[in-house]
Amino acid sequence: MKPIVMRLFVLVSVSVSSLAVMASSLDVTAELVDYGVINVAKKGWAGLAAGSSEHVDAVDVESTLEQTSQVRLGLGVNFGIKFLVSGDNVGDEIRVLVKGTHPPIRSPRSATTKSEYQYQATVVIGQLGYAGYEFNRSEEMVEGEWEIQVWYENRLLCSQAFQLYRD
Repeated sequence: MKPIVMRLFVLVSVSVSSLAVMASSLDVTAELVDYGVINVAKKGWAGLAAGSSEHVDAVDVESTLEQTSQVRLGLGVNFGIKFLVSGDNVGDEIRVLVKGTHPPIRSPRSATTKSEYQYQATVVIGQLGYAGYEFNRSEEMVEGEWEIQVWYENRLLCSQAFQLYRD
């Protein structure tokens, strides 16, 4: 009985590996469609940001409240980019890496300073994707230039810089 289970495992592993190769060979591009202060509805927890204990929310983008690269800091403010992923396999899901850079933020809980974040997101070829940031704590609200980038297989697909300011 054990050899059969092992053979099945090998077959499954080969199938998953070949799917990964097919997915990684997709030729996709992305177009920045909209950016600015965004109204989002949270659908729930989507995971952890890479190398962090910060959580990533799954959201539905409801509307762009203001198309701007100048964003006023405030608790609960969401800003980000909407982008359209194009490619031959319309309807297929791909994993993109969202990277953000910002002025140094010092965490009072861990006493560490960070100037970037990243997380993976699933987007559908032929549909709008969203990448953004929401201010949940006062220590995050740092003035200066913030940038949001969307990467696929070590290729920058699109990006947008924002200037964040206080009143």
